[in-house]
Amino acid sequence: MSLNATNPFDSIAQTKGPNRSDYEAYSSKCFFSYPPNGTGFQTGYLGIGPSIVSGRFQLRYPKNRSINISKITLDLKGGEFFSYSKLDSVQTVNNNFFESNIVLWSSANYNNDNDNSELVSELDLRFKFKLDDDLPPSFTYNNIASNASTCGVIYMFEATIYNDNGIHKVIRCICPITRWSLPNLVKQPEPLIRPKYNNRRWNNLTNFGGSGGGGGNEIEDIIYDAKLENKTYNMGSTVNLLISLILPPTFTSSIKEVRLGIKEYQILQDSGYSVHLAKYKVADNVHKGKEFIKEVIVDEKDGGIKETRYLLDLELDIPKYDIMPDFDFDNIRELNHVKLEHQLKVRIKFGRFKSLILKSEILIKRSLSEKKLALAIKNGMIY
Repeated sequence: MSLNATNPFDSIAQTKGPNRSDYEAYSSKCFFSYPPNGTGFQTGYLGIGPSIVSGRFQLRYPKNRSINISKITLDLKGGEFFSYSKLDSVQTVNNNFFESNIVLWSSANYNNDNDNSELVSELDLRFKFKLDDDLPPSFTYNNIASNASTCGVIYMFEATIYNDNGIHKVIRCICPITRWSLPNLVKQPEPLIRPKYNNRRWNNLTNFGGSGGGGGNEIEDIIYDAKLENKTYNMGSTVNLLISLILPPTFTSSIKEVRLGIKEYQILQDSGYSVHLAKYKVADNVHKGKEFIKEVIVDEKDGGIKETRYLLDLELDIPKYDIMPDFDFDNIRELNHVKLEHQLKVRIKFGRFKSLILKSEILIKRSLSEKKLALAIKNGMIY
């Protein structure tokens, strides 16, 4: 090869496109690239406006090593999956819910009876797929410590290259899909509740506590008022929570710690076998008891303690990026195996065995900022 010759193996590095790790079946001579000036395949705001995925499929073979091909097809496939360990073996569940296909290229004399392949060294083939409005976003989670090791929703490009003998090569590449929601303009206040003992998620975090030897349950006698200002939040927004507590006169303990957090759950289910997986905390904030003012109300008649009051003013920042937004409330295509939930939990700790637990399910959206939304509306990108 001369010094001025083009090395085909450098082509993928010179083109803006997916990383090598995004390919399930890879070739340095056949690869995908993004649209001009793009940083991904997707354009538009799926969920609130029309959206497409587009790009190029490229072939780069040395001219002295051209290949005979008759046709190239491209499929975009979407599906949910999860795998789990059961009886020392790994079980995998798949459900394909979307597929669209096109013919990217065919030889000049191609027909179904006679392939009539051509010698090809370079091709730049543009493609475009329209996304259905009700498609869920893509995501993947791994949890090796759990009996459900992998779960998610994934979209994949599958390019198939044919020659006279049938399939010559298949290239598969992940196509990330993002879904959006309109900003939450109407507030939906949501009360926090004490979880029940038989609640499957909270059975290890229920309200408990006794006085000394354990006679009676002081925690149950606490009167509280706690209400979220909203049930739905945007990624990157802040949760504000005001909690008022009235402790009975027999309750002598003070608040030692208050923990406010959001947990993300994936609920995975197969016919006859279900898994409930608590993934991780996506947000967490801890306050020491001394940060809160304790108001003791004294009985005017006998001078004894009538009740003790606390007013807790709490807030928690929701991550802007490292969190998966809820999607199954937003007119989305129903999934059979993978569900997602977020729950906010407050743990008010009075002592080692005295904790009041309050919780509420919340919804987290991926929304545009006011500036981006106004621009998108102006450009006709929103329904």
